[in-house]
This record gives sequence, structure tokens and C-alpha cells, in this order.
Amino acid sequence: MALRDLFYFWRKASGHPQNRPPTGHVGSDTVIHSRVQVLGWDNVFIGKDCVICEDSWFNINRRSDPNCRIEIGDHTSIGRRNFFAAGSLISVGPYCLTGIDCHFLGGDHGFESPFVPYAASPVTEGQDIRLGANCWLGARVTILKGVTIGYGSIVGAGSMVTKDVPPFSIAIGSPAQVVKRYDPVRKQWIPGAELPPDALAALPGELQFAQGLSLPWPLHQALWIVSGSDQGDLP
Repeated sequence: MALRDLFYFWRKASGHPQNRPPTGHVGSDTVIHSRVQVLGWDNVFIGKDCVICEDSWFNINRRSDPNCRIEIGDHTSIGRRNFFAAGSLISVGPYCLTGIDCHFLGGDHGFESPFVPYAASPVTEGQDIRLGANCWLGARVTILKGVTIGYGSIVGAGSMVTKDVPPFSIAIGSPAQVVKRYDPVRKQWIPGAELPPDALAALPGELQFAQGLSLPWPLHQALWIVSGSDQGDLP
């Protein structure tokens, strides 16, 4: 019996809450910590083999709109205390990793008049947020509405992303700026926001890139241990 199978058996035997949605929009072998809060399960879709860590919050601002939704790809790990505010689509690709306290701000409260309490103002429609396959967000990254982060990219801790990041990039700062790109021809990260023409031509498409990830890198089975403090320590 696999380690994760043992974990599921322990949760069932001990009565540990599993916080599963009534709609079944969650793939197999996904671990969702009991302290995760979801406002709008009908509009949340989580793939297989994912980990959603303790105290994360998924908020669908307009729950009657099927286009206002959150999609998490297969084999993705969402860190502790992540916050998703969906005014439109928030899409996180497969094999992504987010650090603690990351924020996806896809919508706003109305602020047409300061004489209306902002908390009582209707939420805006917002714009999409998209993360490509195999992106890594460091701790405390904030992504604003309308931003796409290309596949294979890294965003440094504490960054605020206000504009698109191209594939195979490292971006840091507030606002985040691209400081390196991965060159698939020379097989290394190189300084700057632009790739040489031969490297740009050699970039794989996102689907090809994601399919390649699934072959040499099978998902490790111990990610559930990071899902929450109640899972105990390691020696």
C-alpha cells in the first residue's frame, strides 16, 4: 500500500474531515486540507494529485456566473494561506507550485463613490488570471487581474505581478520585471527579458512542454505532509 493510500485510510478511520465539494469537481488522489474554505464549489475545478494546503481561501465573487471560476491543473501544490478572488477565470496549470501567502486578485469591489461603503459595493466582473504549466511562485507573490504568467516561469518571493510574464522567465520585484529567460538551446538561464532568435524558435509549445513533464517526473507521494500543521512533523 502506497504512503498516500495509508494517509487516506488514516483519515477515513479517524473521522478526519476531508472538505470535499458536493459537485465532485476534484480529481483522484487530491488532498484538500480541512481548513480550506471555498465560497462557490460549483465553480471550482481541481485536477488529480493536487495538494491544497491549510487556510487557503477560494472565493468566487459572482457564483451565479459559470464563467467566473477557478481551475487548478493536475499535480499542482497550492501553499498555505493562498487567496483566490475570482472576478472572472483564475486558471493554474499542471505541475505548478505556489509558496505560502500567495494572492490571486481577479476582481475588485466597486469604488465609484466614497460615500458608499466599499464593503457593500458590488464586486466587479474582473479579468482572467492565468498561470501556465510548471510555474513556481515564491512566498507572498501577488498577481493582479488580467495577468498571464507563461509556462515554465518563476516569480520571486514578495513580487507583485502587474503585467504578463513570457514563458520560461524569472521575474522579481514590485512591480515584477523579467530578469532572466531560459534558453533551451544553450540549456541555461540567461540574463535579460529577451531570448536570442534561435532560442525563441526552439521554445516548445505549452502542451508539448506539459506532456514532457509527465514522463520523467512522476509525482512524489509525500506532498500531503505539507498540507497542514495537523499532519505532524518529520524527523
